[in-house]
Amino acid sequence: LICGSMAWVNGLLQPCGELCMGSSHQVAQKDAGPDDEQDDDAQAHLLQFEEGLGLDQQAELHAQLDYLREDFEFYDEGLAEAIDNEDMGEVFHRYDQPPELLWDLKSTPKVPQGASFTDASDPTRLGFGRRLTSWRRTGLQVIAEARVAVLLLAGGIDLEDYGPLPLLDIGLLSKKTLLQLLFERVKRVMHIALAYGRSMDAGFKQRGVKPISIYVICNEWNLREVNEFLEANELFGMRESEVHVLAHRFSALLDDRGKVLLERKHKAWVQPGGHGMCFQALVDDGLIPDLKSRGITHVFLAPTNNLGCKVLDPVFLGHCEDVKVTDRKTAGVKLVQKLSPEEDVGVLYNHQVTRKQGEKITHLVTPQILEKFETPQAGLKRKCPIGGDLYFNHASQCVFFCNISDLQLFRDSVTKVYHLKRHRVSHVDLETGETIPAPTMEHPANALQLVHFVSDLLDACVKGVGFMCGREEMLVIRALVGENSVRSALSQYSKLCQSWIRAAGGSFEGDMIASDRELCEISPLVSYAGEGMQGQFREVTILPFLMQSSAETQRKKRGMPLPDGGMTPSVGYKPGFSTQRAECFSFADSVSSKREFSKMKRNDDDAFVGLFARSSERISDSQRQGAVADMQDVDAGVGIRTVAHKEVADLQLGTDYA
Repeated sequence: LICGSMAWVNGLLQPCGELCMGSSHQVAQKDAGPDDEQDDDAQAHLLQFEEGLGLDQQAELHAQLDYLREDFEFYDEGLAEAIDNEDMGEVFHRYDQPPELLWDLKSTPKVPQGASFTDASDPTRLGFGRRLTSWRRTGLQVIAEARVAVLLLAGGIDLEDYGPLPLLDIGLLSKKTLLQLLFERVKRVMHIALAYGRSMDAGFKQRGVKPISIYVICNEWNLREVNEFLEANELFGMRESEVHVLAHRFSALLDDRGKVLLERKHKAWVQPGGHGMCFQALVDDGLIPDLKSRGITHVFLAPTNNLGCKVLDPVFLGHCEDVKVTDRKTAGVKLVQKLSPEEDVGVLYNHQVTRKQGEKITHLVTPQILEKFETPQAGLKRKCPIGGDLYFNHASQCVFFCNISDLQLFRDSVTKVYHLKRHRVSHVDLETGETIPAPTMEHPANALQLVHFVSDLLDACVKGVGFMCGREEMLVIRALVGENSVRSALSQYSKLCQSWIRAAGGSFEGDMIASDRELCEISPLVSYAGEGMQGQFREVTILPFLMQSSAETQRKKRGMPLPDGGMTPSVGYKPGFSTQRAECFSFADSVSSKREFSKMKRNDDDAFVGLFARSSERISDSQRQGAVADMQDVDAGVGIRTVAHKEVADLQLGTDYA
């Protein structure tokens, strides 16, 4: 398919020409390529079955072609470039580790051009605790002044056939969704910033903390679902004027000749174009002036498939302020240490770039993130000569901090960078008009898609500063079973919450260890990262355990519905729980004895049939009402040891703002 830098595919793909020397990823815009008519001719097969279609189907097909037409001219360059990105072996020597910033001296280290990082994964290092405290205070001040907005990336995350992952009940004791957890973490860190502001400034109490703006970036398929979900849950207590939902573009699926596949005779195959399209959505929807009018200077980008994501992490924000990530063409990125060569994560690295202008040759270093599928096997397994760690082990969390003045620059840069995503899909045979079934997993993928990644914003940056954290912040969910599954994320999150309880002086019956079967959950409205729980655990804690804020508990006692609203499919079971136990989780307050609950027969069947609990035997409405009535005089829930936090009583934003 590719010969050198020339790509010829049945006459559709034209010679790529010379790639921009500023980046091995970047493709130059065509100065005088084929006109629109020639591009349309290359995709004329999309109208092959038009005569046999009804008027409505013809209108739908032409509307879709108008939508995709602006991308046609880039399919030749983009496909060639994306395939070239997958085979970078001959230029692998141009990539190097980012240097570590050393904080042993009193002065702030100088940040070099290209990629660099701070290792904050071990906060117990001698003298490093003072740095973390200072960064945390700086970050809280940034949050209190609302100088940063949150961009949540939810545009391409569907969990198989169950729907948008951020809206699904993944099996937490509280039934909360990933999107709700992120919203509540924003609320909690705003509450912390309010308390910090009051302690530092006597007049801060009257002024109050400013609201944080949240922008949820969806795709056009799940836009309606996300809007309805947020409206049904009253934006989880956030102000309506501060929550914005917008959608990014799709891109077409191509065959190995660069031709758009037909899903049906009147419909081309399209998929979300990658989370890198978020910048185009922000710019095209005219939201950059809106950001500036709110006094926002920076944005915090975070994914919605990470159960451990510390959205608006004040320590990370303070670090970015300290190393001048606030400058133009500079970005901060959160990192974790890569565990194995097979882990599917991108890594931060320095890209050695050679620019030639006439007879003048200059050598530059630029920051970039190299995806796993674009890294040759030799690079994945490469070890450091000293220590034996992986050479490329600075794994990206897909969490970024950048200046809003660079969003237009990122939009222009990211849309010029192509990555190849492979799919197995059924499609229409152009010769017979019949549907060809999707190939099985034993056969190669039959569809190619050009996508954009948000990490490609670094291509437009002079400096990229990493902030390496502990692995507890990397609880990514990508599948039902296996690596990065729901079960593994629930297990690690339960252990994290359990560690917070132990750090606060608590203990567990029988030294039980939390897992996906013995869950432990602390509401984000109670604690953002384990703070504020000292003195709450005078008794031995029994798993499973759920700790909620007093606001959540009072809402439940008053009979008001809690804002969970997780979408639940009609079939399947809660991971790791029997039918009987799943019912007790749904109605924890109806159990009269925590001892009886802890002795319940657990389901030892490891077969993971489905994802979500919908029991065949439901508790009747009369039983539920009786159970709620019985609990009116009970101070704390039992069964799932539901405890109300005693100190935090005014977490509703209306109270904070007032």
